[in-house]
Amino acid sequence: MLVAASRNAGTAACRKDLRPNDSAGGLLAPGKCALCARGGVDMKPNRSGQCVALATWAALGVVAVLLGCPTFAFPQASAPEGAGKSRAQRVAQPTPPLQLEEMKRILEAQAALLREQAKLIEQLRTRVSEQGSAIAELQQNLEASRRAASAAPSESAQAAQAPEQPQGPGQPKASEEESPKAPAKEQAEEAPTRQLPEWLGRTTFSGTSYLRYSRELQRGARDFNPFEFDRVYFIFRSQLTDRISLRYTMEGARRDAEGDFDIATKHFFVEVANFPFASGRLVAGLADLPWVSYEEGIWGYRFQGTVFPDREGYLTSTDLGLGWKVDLPRQFGDFHFSVVNGEGWTKPEAGKYKDVHLRFTLSPFRSGWAKGIFLGAFGSQGNYDGVPLGLPNDRRRAILQGGYRGKHLRFMGSYLWASDPAAQLLSRHPSLVARAGQLAQARGVSVFTVVNLGMLSDAGEKWELIARYDRLDPDRLLRDNEHQRWIFGPSYRWNRYVQTLLDFEQVLVDAGSLRPKERRVMLQNEIRF
Repeated sequence: MLVAASRNAGTAACRKDLRPNDSAGGLLAPGKCALCARGGVDMKPNRSGQCVALATWAALGVVAVLLGCPTFAFPQASAPEGAGKSRAQRVAQPTPPLQLEEMKRILEAQAALLREQAKLIEQLRTRVSEQGSAIAELQQNLEASRRAASAAPSESAQAAQAPEQPQGPGQPKASEEESPKAPAKEQAEEAPTRQLPEWLGRTTFSGTSYLRYSRELQRGARDFNPFEFDRVYFIFRSQLTDRISLRYTMEGARRDAEGDFDIATKHFFVEVANFPFASGRLVAGLADLPWVSYEEGIWGYRFQGTVFPDREGYLTSTDLGLGWKVDLPRQFGDFHFSVVNGEGWTKPEAGKYKDVHLRFTLSPFRSGWAKGIFLGAFGSQGNYDGVPLGLPNDRRRAILQGGYRGKHLRFMGSYLWASDPAAQLLSRHPSLVARAGQLAQARGVSVFTVVNLGMLSDAGEKWELIARYDRLDPDRLLRDNEHQRWIFGPSYRWNRYVQTLLDFEQVLVDAGSLRPKERRVMLQNEIRF
């Protein structure tokens, strides 16, 4: 630091106070200092004629030598700094080692990134090449199919128009190459282009069938083991306008004692969306009633059999009339109201009365496992036609329901009240003959659960276990006329279209019910298409 300060001071003094040194013997140019000659700084002359800067540097040099400072050195006056070097060499400065290491690491990281990108580009190039080859092969196959399709009609037409001529013993046979043919491209252009009707683009077709093999185990019917079609549905849907849609369902089943396969219309209705507001829908025609289709959606095993109120004859699935469905905000539930003939979808209207049905469902929780909890209530009121005057003709139903519906578990329990003239239900419940001419007050309970084994492992997602229990008392005023139904078994879903159920079903009856016991094992299949 002392040397540097002295050098700066000497230079300043040289620039301000010095004059040409004549004693130098003319070695220095006029106005130049011996210390500053390298910079070519013009000097100002002073009176003493001595170079103060030279003396200062000499004194400092002696002091440095005496003190043993090895870093001190006199400036070279012979050659300016940077003489003999190019401008690039003079400008270039050495880079510190730390910066070099950092730059090296950055360049290596960039090189690795470029290598990864090169691998990805090579993979993409390979895939594009494979897809291009597949597309080219498909185009060749399509062109060959077009040529074959266009050539076949022309050959058949020529064969029909030109009957074969009898050939003489020496007459040569005409070859296929000699018969004139139009090019396949021209024949394809001449063929008229057929366009599908516009309404087909707004229409869907689907179907469902229930196939069963069963074996009876109860005494009296033992070893009866039929293969059977329980149901076949053909479903047609069409979007007529933005808000109006149509559905038609044709059902095939065996319904009479002779075993004839009967075809009937199950659904035929139009639905108007956003009526009168966004969450409302108006339904007119032969449509689903509020309860049965709703419970079938929770049960999920319609191909095993109908749900409890339908199987016991107290409700049916569809009827002809008007309906209104409304979804509550934030999926809190829904309600469904219908006014229908009341005779069911298999019978025409028999009189002046109409039935009113109403179902209300509530899902009170919006988060966590409790989101799957639901509550429901249903009621219907109507009258039977054709009942003699003075006899009761009321037809009343009420159901309370609660359950849970989640990804791997479904559970539902319901309680049924029903009131009917006893004579209207004799075909299903023979014990009601003792109550002829009076109202039968029925009570019943149904509980079912469906467990998906996916809760245990991913391999169990296609497996489910089902169990169901029904209990009915056709008339609470009659004793010993109840019956119970047990259903349980495993099911396996092969894919989204096919599901198989192996189940055991048993019906236990009281002595006064006047109906036989039932016990069977069934292999049932649902096939969608």
